[in-house]
Amino acid sequence: MNNTIHKIKKDYLEYLSDEDKSILYNNPLESDVRKIVNNIWRQYLTPIDIKKGEDFRFLVIKGGFFADPDAEIQELPAFNNPTNEIKLLNKETFENDLDRASGFIVDINWMKATPVLLPNDFLIKRYFVKTRLKPLALFNVNMGEESINSMYEYTKIFAEDNGLPFVSLNKRLYNPSFQMTKNDKSGFLNDIMTYFMMRHEINTPTDPRPDLIKKYGKYILGRYMKLLEEDNFNSSTFISEINKHIENSEGYPTLSINKLS
Repeated sequence: MNNTIHKIKKDYLEYLSDEDKSILYNNPLESDVRKIVNNIWRQYLTPIDIKKGEDFRFLVIKGGFFADPDAEIQELPAFNNPTNEIKLLNKETFENDLDRASGFIVDINWMKATPVLLPNDFLIKRYFVKTRLKPLALFNVNMGEESINSMYEYTKIFAEDNGLPFVSLNKRLYNPSFQMTKNDKSGFLNDIMTYFMMRHEINTPTDPRPDLIKKYGKYILGRYMKLLEEDNFNSSTFISEINKHIENSEGYPTLSINKLS
């Protein structure tokens, strides 16, 4: 605990009450230090209900529910494993670190966790923490494409089914100069073509998506970027427009808006 006490004295005095400071400087017990660490985290982390583009600081685990989407949350491995990989997610770190990722925002009781960590510890790396986690919400990192992103939709539905808040973290809101990576473009186009195939119940021996992306990918990305520049992007309208474009070009019957929704 001596190292933790040193870190608190060096970097976190502003989070301490006069009572906490008195305890810290008078040979505190381990339980006292853990209580102070809990208090620091409560002040440091932001509420779940952030406004769009507002700063945020969350403790998260990536994934955690994909293997068994029908399981109760407390039955999932992430909430039964004694140890989980924890990351501190904020607007400075999430853009380059998590690519179209989903997972849980969690609460940690530092009275029972090992090791005992402070916010600056997570600036260096992720940590494996031994403790029981409490799920607070589910999150998805996206580019503002909303339901076009299959993980966005999947995570949102999972959150609703389990009575948890859903937090959408749009990279574009935190970086006006954001540019799609090769992986961003590939995932975006693949999701659109998967949606198209499902709506038309296309089931062929070979996957037609690579050919469809080759034929329509440039058009789709160009249209997407134009709508963003005009601040006129709506995911439902966009996916309907793109489906109709491919339907007309490929000779598929045009599906109604109701069937596309």
